[in-house]
Amino acid sequence: MVALVCVGALSLSATACAPTDAKPTPTPTKTAIFASEDEALQAAVDVYQQYNAAFFEMTSDEDISSDKLKPILSEPFFKELTSDTYLDDKNQYTKGIPSFNSASVVSLDQDDDSVKMRIKLCQDVTNVQIMDENGNDVTPSDRTDVFPVEIALSWETKSEQLIIEDEGSWQGDDFCTS
Repeated sequence: MVALVCVGALSLSATACAPTDAKPTPTPTKTAIFASEDEALQAAVDVYQQYNAAFFEMTSDEDISSDKLKPILSEPFFKELTSDTYLDDKNQYTKGIPSFNSASVVSLDQDDDSVKMRIKLCQDVTNVQIMDENGNDVTPSDRTDVFPVEIALSWETKSEQLIIEDEGSWQGDDFCTS
């Protein structure tokens, strides 16, 4: 009887007697690595905090290696940063902990497997002194303690995290003094 009903219903609707167990397989959609610009900025700030802490730890003690920097920096930037021996050449080191604020996204380009972004922030080295080999503070008196910095970051597929590609002076207006 069911077969007759289904055969009769074929003329009305081709799907009327189709099994209801079959469900369409969802097609995966490609999504960006970060759900929002705010999420990307937070990830960038987190990486920069790690970098800041590791870099100033390294410059405060000659016995501390640069190993903490390696996983959060691109290979070229790591080589550039660790080859600079300016403080070592003068038998100097840093003392104190820097901070930063006012981080914001300059540009963000991302898709499902890559991210390129630039952020800007205010680096504050007010609490960082440059010390000579005898422990004397030789920080230049005319040093600018708070200054704008731009950081370039990219997605490292292998480690699945943002890494710092470059750090440099901000070329626009000084947003740290306003």
